[in-house]
Amino acid sequence: MEKKEIAKSSFKLSFPRIPAYKSTAEYFKSQVVFRDVQLYAMIKVILRRGYEWDMPRCDPQLYLTSSRRIHDKTEEALAARREFYKGERIKLDQQWKELKEKEEELKQSFIKLNSFIETNEEKRERAKERRCENVKLRTDRAKEIEKLRESIAFMEEAKEELDKEIAEHKFYEAKLSDENGLRILGLNNVVGNLNARYRTASSNAMHWESTVWAIKKKAFQKYQEMNEVRRACWNVYMLMCKRKGEPLKIPESDFEKQLNYIKKTLQELQTVKGEATVVLKKTFSSMKGQTSKVS
Repeated sequence: MEKKEIAKSSFKLSFPRIPAYKSTAEYFKSQVVFRDVQLYAMIKVILRRGYEWDMPRCDPQLYLTSSRRIHDKTEEALAARREFYKGERIKLDQQWKELKEKEEELKQSFIKLNSFIETNEEKRERAKERRCENVKLRTDRAKEIEKLRESIAFMEEAKEELDKEIAEHKFYEAKLSDENGLRILGLNNVVGNLNARYRTASSNAMHWESTVWAIKKKAFQKYQEMNEVRRACWNVYMLMCKRKGEPLKIPESDFEKQLNYIKKTLQELQTVKGEATVVLKKTFSSMKGQTSKVS
């Protein structure tokens, strides 16, 4: 039993761990070799057995003729098999080409999907920023509205108190109309003034609310412009340092030093330009004098 187990374990097949499409050539070669071996064995059996009508004779020419006939048949079979495998090879090449095209299409679709995901992520980040800004703006507006409501509630309480006082004094209105007519008129004027003030306060509240919104919008635009100016100054500063071959010593947040550096560089350029103009004028005048002497 142990010998049988050892024999079985020794005859275990091991296959290389490679993709199936890479071993197709070896598979077809093995099939061709296997068929060649079978054909050779069949020819060997036929030659060993011989034909019945050839058995009584011992002429070598007959054996040669039968061998040639078998050889011709095998050549025809092999040619047909080669043509068949050529067609199969063309089909496999076509399928391989189609698979390559599909692979390229799949790669392009993955690239498009990746770019689509990136754009969606950018849009999502921008939407988050806008949502945070809207939440902050809504909180500020809610505080302003709460203050206006408190002032309106205070005015309404004052109006209610005045209305109560007027209702309490209505009983004495007929009796005291002659004596306190001017006073009643004054109180009516006060009530009218308070109503007018209430309406004015409401309209002012709406006006100032719109004004605050416009100011915030303008401030945000100015803030964006300031950021653009700072980025432009930083870019100009980096370009100047690169042109002059100097390292970046001023940090990006120090806006004032960057402007001073740019101003100083422009002044140096203006000075160099003036000196170059003077030198050019002198050179031109000297060249003009030399040409006049030569003439």
